[in-house]
Amino acid sequence: MSIPLIEKDVCAKIFNFVDYSLNEATPEAVKRKGKAVENISLVNKMFKSICEEKIKILSKIFYLLNKYHKYNDMFKEYHENPQLLDALSTGWERSGKPTFSVYNQVIGEDIKEIVKLIPESINCVTRFLHQRRSGVHPLAVACFNENIPVDIIELLLKNGANPNATYHSGGDQISLLADPAIQATTNPRITYIKQLLTSYGGQALRFIKGNKIFE
Repeated sequence: MSIPLIEKDVCAKIFNFVDYSLNEATPEAVKRKGKAVENISLVNKMFKSICEEKIKILSKIFYLLNKYHKYNDMFKEYHENPQLLDALSTGWERSGKPTFSVYNQVIGEDIKEIVKLIPESINCVTRFLHQRRSGVHPLAVACFNENIPVDIIELLLKNGANPNATYHSGGDQISLLADPAIQATTNPRITYIKQLLTSYGGQALRFIKGNKIFE
């Protein structure tokens, strides 16, 4: 017998009081959340369909965490989720040895799933050097990595990636549009990326000893 819609709505609201968040998206944390959801499903039959949906989501997250695993230990103590960084670094030799060396459509679809299911990963920053840069965020990695299609870069921007987020380069702290690798190129891909960043409010920002300078 199907559950009346009004009862499903009430169950969903009750379920929202349960701590379902994944502040620490690790395989162990996902397993704990999955077990908690299974226990809730035993309380009342009306919770069953809701719990099944939650478990499906957790199963997808668990799969992605294990598939893009190379950075997990490196970022664990910072309680950050590096799966997006890992996937976006695919095929980029100077990016801390990501899980995969060849970008393909499957990885592109996985990136979309990571952005959707682990949205906090979009704010993760690197814990290693990227071509003399440190603290580089996923959007910057996507821009620098020529293997990443521009539609993925736009996906990141649409989902809250900050085009003005800064990182360290030399003695300065700069935004993407102030980076020489972005500014001084005639590469068609980078030219399009510059237009894209600008359309999302991106600016050329440089901080020298706390002072902001617009390029």
